[in-house]
Amino acid sequence: MPAKRKTTTTSANDAHANLLRAAQELLAARQDQLLTALDWNDLENAVAALSPVRLTDPVEMLATLKIKKNFDRRCGGTWVTGTIAGHTFSALVFPEHAECESYELDRSRISKLWLKDHATGLEAANFDRGWDRTPTTDTAQQVVDLLSAGLAETVFGK
Repeated sequence: MPAKRKTTTTSANDAHANLLRAAQELLAARQDQLLTALDWNDLENAVAALSPVRLTDPVEMLATLKIKKNFDRRCGGTWVTGTIAGHTFSALVFPEHAECESYELDRSRISKLWLKDHATGLEAANFDRGWDRTPTTDTAQQVVDLLSAGLAETVFGK
């Protein structure tokens, strides 16, 4: 039986190393047909250390907003990329509302919005003058709602 270890996670590298070690021990224990409570506990702790915390409070979600890049397009809009609440986003935002209301996400001045969930690595929403993929989770819906409510004001100040 493996000796009891105390696992302390202080960084992402440590967390990944702990998860890998626990997974290797789990596979070895499966081969030996021997699985201890300690093996399961080590794996559970390592996975918990790597699992993202899901925010649900809109104020806390907004506090995570980081705009990484703004660049103007010749069409009059501005591409904005960034992160918020465990998601990466890319959006085409305009200073004025679209002439055709259906080209805009909820009168937000956003005509394109792509959202990726960091935890799953999957596309969580995609709006391109209409929904190609509606938000796939409640958190993704909250992120879309928050960006719709204030991204244009953040970018253009109005």
